[in-house]
Amino acid sequence: MSNADYWESETARQPWFASPSASGKKPTDSDADVPNLSDTLAQLRAIATDLVPVEAALLYLGALREPATLENRVRQSPDSASGDSSQSAAPGYLEELDEIERQFRSGDGETVELWQQLQAVNNEIRVKQRCVEALFWHLASGATGERSGLASAIDRMRDRTLQEEAEMQRSEIDRLSQQLPADALSRQAVNLFSDAGQAALGLMLEIEQRQRVIERLVLDDRSVPVAVTVLSIVYSVGVVGFIVLFVWLWGDGFLVESLGDRKLPLLGVPWPVLIWSLFGSLTAIVYRFLHRPFRRLGETAKWMWMRPIQGLLFGGASYLILEAGLSVLVDRLGSETPLPLADPTILVLSFLVGFSDRLAQTAFSFLEPQN
Repeated sequence: MSNADYWESETARQPWFASPSASGKKPTDSDADVPNLSDTLAQLRAIATDLVPVEAALLYLGALREPATLENRVRQSPDSASGDSSQSAAPGYLEELDEIERQFRSGDGETVELWQQLQAVNNEIRVKQRCVEALFWHLASGATGERSGLASAIDRMRDRTLQEEAEMQRSEIDRLSQQLPADALSRQAVNLFSDAGQAALGLMLEIEQRQRVIERLVLDDRSVPVAVTVLSIVYSVGVVGFIVLFVWLWGDGFLVESLGDRKLPLLGVPWPVLIWSLFGSLTAIVYRFLHRPFRRLGETAKWMWMRPIQGLLFGGASYLILEAGLSVLVDRLGSETPLPLADPTILVLSFLVGFSDRLAQTAFSFLEPQN
């Protein structure tokens, strides 16, 4: 006779169980309807041993699923909470079973009293099993749902490195979600304490942990370190001050004189073109600080130093390309003098080339060799 059949059988509710004098004799281990107490202790100990880690895992999963704002979810530490949950999930079942076994082997307690204690522990364990199973199905209901909000948050990330890492985590979540028995979970046809149930619980835990990693990456992308913020502010103020000072000191006649009369020796590029290209690159730096700031100090410093140099090179090269193209056009038209260049237009183009990497790449793409 199995332990489960015994606890639900009519024999377990006979008067002799509550009063040993009702039948005129005490039950013994040789009674056919009463299972061996040692075997029952071993069965209940095995059930309690399996129940404790399952309950701890479900409590940890529930902590990961706890609704909260993004910052609060990332700042809290469910890892430490999971360690405490494994201790709080054991309500002394194993200790009670050990005490019953000690009394049984030493003969300190009456057999019927020990059976009564054992039945009370069994009832507590079965109630705990029902609670754990209910918690599992409550958490499993959202395991196979859509995660469109997570995808949109990744798409709005500004840091490319963090975004790529978040995309890797999301692809792994999609792969793990495909391994979940979605149909069996929806029909509640999975035994939580079986191998399939343990595997499903493990997949659910890994999915939530990876989602927590993505949320931490998203929050990191939204926050800017203090050092980067201070450096960006100082640099931006310096850029604005440099532009104002330059216009104040050398702004007179800036657009009146012809660009052809202000070419630099050897380079053949008018210095106003380089200045406006520099202004464009500095404006791009300030724009990046305001809308898509860096999170790493090294990237910020590299952008501050190399972006102006890039603007100067692209601006000067763009002017030479434009001048060469117009010279060829004049030669084909047969004009004796080159067409006059619109100086304000050239300066505006120089500013745009210094400001926009995409415009510069478009301008230089015509020079790439074709395969």
